[in-house]
Amino acid sequence: MFENLSLNARMWIAALATALVASGIGLAIALTVPSGSGSPQALLTPAPTETPLVEATESPLPTESATPSESPSPSPSASASAVPSAAAVRDPKDVSCVTEPKLCSNVTGTMTVRGGKLAARQDVPSGTDYSGVPETKMTSTVLKPNQQPASSGDQVGWIKVHVDVVNNTSRTFVFPQRKVALVVSHNNKEDVNETNGPYTEVPPGGALHADFLNPEIADGQYSWRVKVWFYAK
Repeated sequence: MFENLSLNARMWIAALATALVASGIGLAIALTVPSGSGSPQALLTPAPTETPLVEATESPLPTESATPSESPSPSPSASASAVPSAAAVRDPKDVSCVTEPKLCSNVTGTMTVRGGKLAARQDVPSGTDYSGVPETKMTSTVLKPNQQPASSGDQVGWIKVHVDVVNNTSRTFVFPQRKVALVVSHNNKEDVNETNGPYTEVPPGGALHADFLNPEIADGQYSWRVKVWFYAK
């Protein structure tokens, strides 16, 4: 169709066609290359995921055996080979400190109240060997009704108990329901106060903590001890 055109006219048309083709290629490149309005950092460097924090019930503590054992032996209290079923999980309050002392606190608290006042107070060491399992440490304070520490002859209002279950082993231990039981005996009648929470793992060098504040004002003989239940992971 361009045979009747002069050489100059044909050259002008060819140049125009070349310019149009070049414009088309430029447009295609503009559509496929990112404009820079996005945020490439969001794709290349995702925001760091926050490490889930276990509640204050697990606090790292210094330990001499900080290297986990590659072949942990079974815990005296449970099998390390499998997670127990719900039916197999025990309530700490049912633990016998006579037959399973490693699941009980290192001391037994005692108190005598006469006329509503503190007559005697003592902690009796259990002498338990906690090698291979977490040690359950219990510290107790008798408080006056205003929650200030009570001395002999003061009016009694409360028993305050702090518990540290310290894992100084090389294994991780599991507390299925994060239960810690404070069993108080008053004139041979037992009363139980328990914590409760989600599944918790305590690694080597870690600890589980619990606090209790029990109102105790009646006359008589008191004794109390903490009980736990766990198994090796």
